[in-house]
Amino acid sequence: MTSRTRITLLYAGTAIPAGLALHLLISAWLPGSATPPGLLPLAAVTLLVLVAALGTGWLVAGRVLAPLRRLTGLTERIAAGHPHSRIELPGPPGELQRLAGTVNGLLARLETASVAQRRFAANIAHELRTPLATSRTLLEVAAAHPERCDLPDLTAKLLTVNKRCTELVDALLDLARAEHGLTNPVPTDLAVITAQALANLDPGGVSVSAELSTTTFPGEPTLLLRLVNNLLANAIRHNRPGGRAGVTVADGRLTVTNTGPLIPAELAGQLFEPFVRSAGRTRAAGHGLGLAIARAVVTAHHGTITASPNPDGGLTVDVRF
Repeated sequence: MTSRTRITLLYAGTAIPAGLALHLLISAWLPGSATPPGLLPLAAVTLLVLVAALGTGWLVAGRVLAPLRRLTGLTERIAAGHPHSRIELPGPPGELQRLAGTVNGLLARLETASVAQRRFAANIAHELRTPLATSRTLLEVAAAHPERCDLPDLTAKLLTVNKRCTELVDALLDLARAEHGLTNPVPTDLAVITAQALANLDPGGVSVSAELSTTTFPGEPTLLLRLVNNLLANAIRHNRPGGRAGVTVADGRLTVTNTGPLIPAELAGQLFEPFVRSAGRTRAAGHGLGLAIARAVVTAHHGTITASPNPDGGLTVDVRF
């Protein structure tokens, strides 16, 4: 039994008793009527009320269920591979229009997530294809001309390519772990974590300064260390020769700034997306996931992270916990 049939029968079942009661009441109080109505008139009235109730109920049910049928049709279109479909319900604002707006918003978010996922997968494939193609070329050349193969040089080149692939895979794993959220937060001093990162940092000719004050909150030390390492590595990598980088920890904030190329303001907010890189770099490119991992770690700790270009070049990244 369809929903429309159920609503029709429900409407009829409600209308028939009301119609009969009204008929009996009118007959009882009608001037000149001293006796109750007979069985035949009562049956005729019942039949008329039943027909009218069924007809009206069928029409009302169809009108009520029309938006739901549109929702069903939209769902079927999306399942058939039309994610751009949206619900358009005529009429004044009401509960169904609000439902349609909510569903449309959900569909828009799902479409955005789907596009981002496909772009992310394509970027991963591109990042892995380049070193793998390089490895294949080196090996093919060595196999074709073994007498001219410089084994130490080939080994060094293959190790470099392999290191790049390993770093990319490790970064992807870190990103997935950070997006999963915190599993075992413990009281953590961000100043201690930052000092540990600075102790293992290779400044590469960049002058690094630090101002660290105790800042303790529940967190995962491993993820927070990855956050600080990524921000410092980004400040070093995207710097100018002989440039400066600074890190400050105080009052629940972590700030990392550097000197470097000018960055357009409209690009600063996009740097936290996976595989988005700024232009004008003077050092070797990374895998493009450093700031994306940083944002995921900050989000997992219920914090905020922003990036703003410096007037003279470089970037300031501000994290608030």
